Amino acid sequence: METRRLGIKRPSDRTLGNEENALWNGSSTSLLPPWGDFTNALGFDGIINLIATANGTPADQIQTSVGPLTLSHVDNQLVRITERGGQDQWIGASAQEIVSFVHLAEAAGSIIRLQASMDGGAVLGLRVTGYVHPVTGQVVPIMYSRFIEPGTLVFGSDRLPDGTPALDVNVLPQVELPALEPNESIQGYVARELAVTTSAIDVHPFAQVRAHSPVMVN
Repeated sequence: METRRLGIKRPSDRTLGNEENALWNGSSTSLLPPWGDFTNALGFDGIINLIATANGTPADQIQTSVGPLTLSHVDNQLVRITERGGQDQWIGASAQEIVSFVHLAEAAGSIIRLQASMDGGAVLGLRVTGYVHPVTGQVVPIMYSRFIEPGTLVFGSDRLPDGTPALDVNVLPQVELPALEPNESIQGYVARELAVTTSAIDVHPFAQVRAHSPVMVN
C-alpha cells in the first residue's frame, strides 16, 4: 500500500498499530515495553490515562461497572459532554461494544426491518457507524479500535466551547525527504534497525498527547 501524496511507502501495519495503541493506552510511568526500556519510562500518557479526576475530568464522567450497554447510558454520557461545552463529539469503542450496539439495533421491538428477495433470501446483520445525539441531532461517529479494552467506551469531543482543539498531539521528529519529495515531510516516524534481541527493544518517544476536553470513559 502506498501513500500517494508523499510518493513513499507507508510504514508497516505494526508501526501504525503501535502508534494507535500509544494514543489510547500510552503510559508515562511504565518501565515495560513499548512504553519503556525496562529501566526508563519513555512513553507519554494516552487518552485512557489522561481521563482521570486528577487531570480535571469530572467524577460523574468516569463510570465503571455500568453493566450491559443501554441506549439510555449512551445518551447520558453524550449529554454530559454537551452540557460542558464539548463540540464535534465522538465515541471510541472496543469490538465488544460495537457488537453491543448492533444487538441493540436488532433487538426485539426495533424499527429496523430486513428486506427479503423474491426467493426468500435475506441478509442478516448490520454495521453501526454512528449515533444520533439526543440533543443536537448530530451523528456522533463511533470509532472502533482493537486497542480499547473490551467492555470500554470512550466519549470525547474534537473541540472545546471556544472552538480550540480538545486533544493535541505534538509530533517530535520530522524527516525531510529531498530526494523523493522536496516540499514534503513525514511527521511521527523514524527509521530504526530492528532490535537485536527481544530483551533489547528499541523504544523512542515520538509524540505527546494533551487532553483539554471533558472526555470520559466507562
